[in-house]
Amino acid sequence: NTDDVGSGDVNEIITALFGLIGTLVGAGVTVAGQRMSAKHQTKHAERARLDGERERRRQAIVKFLAQADPLLDSAREMGRLLGDAKLREGAEHYYPQYASNWAAVVGSRAELRLVATPPVLDAASRLLGALGSVAESTDRWYRNRRAPSGDEAWQPAYDHAELTREEFAEAAKSALADDAGRAL
Repeated sequence: NTDDVGSGDVNEIITALFGLIGTLVGAGVTVAGQRMSAKHQTKHAERARLDGERERRRQAIVKFLAQADPLLDSAREMGRLLGDAKLREGAEHYYPQYASNWAAVVGSRAELRLVATPPVLDAASRLLGALGSVAESTDRWYRNRRAPSGDEAWQPAYDHAELTREEFAEAAKSALADDAGRAL
């Protein structure tokens, strides 16, 4: 029966070898799975970070553009109030709203500077300059309490600001479309 003992030892060795091979294969599969999972998680985290950057850029662009419109509207309203002698007193009451709109544009540009691409920043600078020209004339009228009709530079400045606003909107659309293309 020594053959039985030797045969049992061989069977145990074979069983142990298959167990060891199974363990090694299992460990290899586990390591490979963890590496794949880590790679996927890294890609997912990077995509989430880029998506967050794109969203912050989009929000800053929308906010800046949304602040420009009320400023243009309030400058036009100030011109209307100052242009009619009967309404000039209304300009005194409306000026704080106008000044608040200007401050909102300047504040939203500061936020935009943190996240926007150079083409959008260039367009924003041009728009801010054009809005500044309108605001300068409007402020001058307000301080002098005179009608804007005597200031022939105002209407072209206002028209230029509206055109520059549209140019900014186009630059923003292009930048956002580029962002969306990179996201795919």
